[in-house]
Amino acid sequence: DDGAWTYFLNFLNTFGSISFLVSILLFFFAPVIIRNYAPSFNSLQFAHAIRLLRVLSAIVFFAGLYTIFKSVLNANKHFLLPAIAPLFLNVMTIISVIFLTNSMAALALALGWLIGYFFQLLTVFWIFTKNRPPYKFFIDVHDRLLKNTFSALLLITIVETIGQLNVVIDRSFVA
Repeated sequence: DDGAWTYFLNFLNTFGSISFLVSILLFFFAPVIIRNYAPSFNSLQFAHAIRLLRVLSAIVFFAGLYTIFKSVLNANKHFLLPAIAPLFLNVMTIISVIFLTNSMAALALALGWLIGYFFQLLTVFWIFTKNRPPYKFFIDVHDRLLKNTFSALLLITIVETIGQLNVVIDRSFVA
């Protein structure tokens, strides 16, 4: 149990740090990303797209951590709360669209998603923290298990990225 907890904390801290860094990079490089992905946007569309990407950038962090906690809970036979947690995403999206669309337009949907993902993460985190050893922050990049895990994740990411490039290329030819 101690070895599993140590590995989990190492993975959580490493993956969480990478997810946080990706979110920060998306936030700050939103203009570059939007300019490359949608070069035909006029200045108003460009400004709205940047704002949306910046709001949505935090979802990378929240969704990544949610997935980790959900996976560990499922592995420990806790299925109900991880299955119910996505309701927060749906409910917050619906509430934000109903109450904020008139004043914020598409940003209302993005805020609903952001708040929904945050509450989804809080829900699984709350149940996860019960009866656990104390948390400590450390990253050991030399851990063999962590290297194996991230090697597999890298391969999966490459395959998924290649699959998504098809969509980007199709859209660039249509524009």
